[in-house]
Amino acid sequence: MSHYRTSFWLNGLFLLMLIGLVAYVKSAGLSAKALFLHPETYPHFTVASLTHLFQMLSGVPPIICWFTYGLLRSVRSEGSRAETRFILASALVTSGFWLNEIYRIHIYLSIVGIGKPVVILIYAITLAIYALSFRKQLLSTPYPILLTGVGILFVGIFIDALQLPDQNLTDFLEGIPKVLSQLNVAYYFWCVCRQAMRPFPKTAPSILTG
Repeated sequence: MSHYRTSFWLNGLFLLMLIGLVAYVKSAGLSAKALFLHPETYPHFTVASLTHLFQMLSGVPPIICWFTYGLLRSVRSEGSRAETRFILASALVTSGFWLNEIYRIHIYLSIVGIGKPVVILIYAITLAIYALSFRKQLLSTPYPILLTGVGILFVGIFIDALQLPDQNLTDFLEGIPKVLSQLNVAYYFWCVCRQAMRPFPKTAPSILTG
């Protein structure tokens, strides 16, 4: 029954959120159908393909981290509490990055006067707090892969900051590091979550079945 109750609450909360969102859109003088506009269709499937790949790769870390966190919580092992907190923090950090990439939150922030340098500073501070708080856990993982991914990402950010006169060249040079960066980050968290699940391979099926 608990599964049905959870399903009921999830659907109820979503409907409430939808009603609130429609009311907000209406108050802004927009049509509610704008909430369901299809993604832009390009004349050829290769257009924006790397952008879509980057967005899909950005979704891998939060999904597998949240899934692993749920399994670790179900085990409730005293020895895994620190690792569970590490996976939770990883899920929160990567979810924030993913949401920003999907909804382009930094662009809306720039409209209200919060420029890209401030957003980059927030990213840097968040990553520093994350690294310092979970230094021990990070050192027990293949962290050079994560450092490679983050380093490549900052290369892309640096290229964007150069403001080269050729915008097409800038977009190309910035886009390649971003995709490579997210490929490394996605693979890193895949390795981390697999490592977190290894101590109890026989108990995982019983967790999934309730």
